[in-house]
Amino acid sequence: MEVQFHSRIKHWLLDNYLKICVDVQKGRKRPFYYVDLYSGDGKCECNNPKVTWEGSPLVAVRRGKSSPHPFYCIFNDNNPKRISDLKRNLNDYIIYVKDMFDKDANEIYRKVLEIIPTTEHSLFFLDPFKHTELYWSTVESISKHIADDDYYGSKFVRRPELLINLMTLSMQRDYKQHPEHIDRFYGNTNWKSIVDDYIKNGHSAHTGFLIAYVKQLYGIYKQNPFFIEVKQVGRGLKKGKSNVIYYLVFVTSHPKASLIFRNFQRYVEKYKKEKWAKEYFELKGYSSIDSFC
Repeated sequence: MEVQFHSRIKHWLLDNYLKICVDVQKGRKRPFYYVDLYSGDGKCECNNPKVTWEGSPLVAVRRGKSSPHPFYCIFNDNNPKRISDLKRNLNDYIIYVKDMFDKDANEIYRKVLEIIPTTEHSLFFLDPFKHTELYWSTVESISKHIADDDYYGSKFVRRPELLINLMTLSMQRDYKQHPEHIDRFYGNTNWKSIVDDYIKNGHSAHTGFLIAYVKQLYGIYKQNPFFIEVKQVGRGLKKGKSNVIYYLVFVTSHPKASLIFRNFQRYVEKYKKEKWAKEYFELKGYSSIDSFC
């Protein structure tokens, strides 16, 4: 599946967070459920620069292979051809696949929730190709798949963890022409006053979109969501002037997971600056970032 180079960030992030989940499993000795509602065919091909890597489904099943306890993967893509290709690409790892679907994510999530016990640790990776493909009603319904839990005497409500691709660049394009699409993404029209205020006060529209979404997630999870900024690659990357394409937003209801991800967030930022950017410039044929001008 053709992607842009910035997609390496989210797949690297996913891989390393799933490693953390596997480590948690070793202590908890319970099943883990990974759900990818926009899976694609499992392989990524970038044409500028020319490079390929494993997509989110292959990242997940490889982590599943390293787990000492049940690690269940559930995949969906609304394109039957991509799911057919994914089945072939996952052939060697099919034992880690709980189920696969080729439906609209905003419909099939109900079937997926029937598979996952509310008491178990789960992560939903919501990575649509554009913001019009994910409804707030879907996110909200997933978040209500709950059970009472206990962490060393501290009571909390267990909810599925969410890792969401918040596509602010495409929302900026719809901001004037198709605000109804953004209404469906947020489930209301409250986002507009927040975005308008940010623009009026000299801030970027994408920051307003982020804050509006973070506020809604906090209203459910009662924990501050974390976010990773992902920018366009190119000359602006060196100058610090690249446009923000999307944010990767993570939210959890588990008090310990919040502490873990706070530290992990710094780790991701270090990767972006020291490895991802370096790889990009080297693949473009430059000996160093400084020689790219």
